[in-house]
Amino acid sequence: MSVPDNGLSAGYRIGDFAGGAVTEWQAEVSRLHGRFTVSAPGADYTGRLRWQATQRHRLVEWTGSPERLVRDRAAISGDEQDTVEIVAVTSGRLTVEQAGRRIRLSPGEIAVVPLDQPIVCEHTEVSGAISLLAPSSSVQHLLPSTGSLVVDGRVGLAGVAFSMLTALTEQRTALAVRGFESACERVFDLCAIASAEAAVDSDEHRDAVAQAVRHYIHDHAGDPDLSVTVIAAAIGWSVRHVQSVVRADGSTVSELIRARRLELAHSALTNPRFANTSLTAISTLCGFATYPVFCRAVRSRYGMTPTDLRRSASV
Repeated sequence: MSVPDNGLSAGYRIGDFAGGAVTEWQAEVSRLHGRFTVSAPGADYTGRLRWQATQRHRLVEWTGSPERLVRDRAAISGDEQDTVEIVAVTSGRLTVEQAGRRIRLSPGEIAVVPLDQPIVCEHTEVSGAISLLAPSSSVQHLLPSTGSLVVDGRVGLAGVAFSMLTALTEQRTALAVRGFESACERVFDLCAIASAEAAVDSDEHRDAVAQAVRHYIHDHAGDPDLSVTVIAAAIGWSVRHVQSVVRADGSTVSELIRARRLELAHSALTNPRFANTSLTAISTLCGFATYPVFCRAVRSRYGMTPTDLRRSASV
């Protein structure tokens, strides 16, 4: 049974829907979320939808008995809605399958999924969630290359996002267009930032950044102006983050630069092709700021002067 829209302010509406026949439930789900095919154990469905919406955003608080919802390519191609959806589980368990990835969500967890890709959502027990939908054009850039993201809405910024979703449903009759839309946009921002922060803390991310630093140093050690600031700007991370990652890897950026320059120096000093190249020129080619710095570094690393190292290679 559907309750007519309640016009609280121009452009902001709220409504309620109580489940009946599965076909009616499917029609209302499709109206609010985009086209889905719904299957359930019986012909009737027990569930409730409480929604609030503007032209750009829709917030749906729902609870329901077991069901399986499928959005395939045919549904997507015939749907005018092109949206991204946040699903914040409030009770029960929800499984989401998309792009070969299977996500199991428990209460407090949040998934952000694009609805321009086939998706299957299922729960085998009475469950509930708060869903927030926004146009893909306004939030797609917040998603990772994998398409979807998952964050823990019980802690940190994701916890703030979860609290905001709950507060929006509680204050549904006291909102207007501008405040509602601003809050919805912040929820998406918070989920994206929380996901990025979690990724930055992962071992995989740290390994990737450390490798990027080493590769950049390997290719640019001959530049006398090479520094952590230059490297950080080149690979797209802050100086502080680069320093932290390299330190966790057991070194410093300065040590990595010095080690690579010494490799270049050893290679040049022991290579017959550079036999007639002056030591000062080799020092410059290897990125050392001055010739004395070059001499001290070579002696410290190899136990002999650049001249002696060159002679030892020709013996």
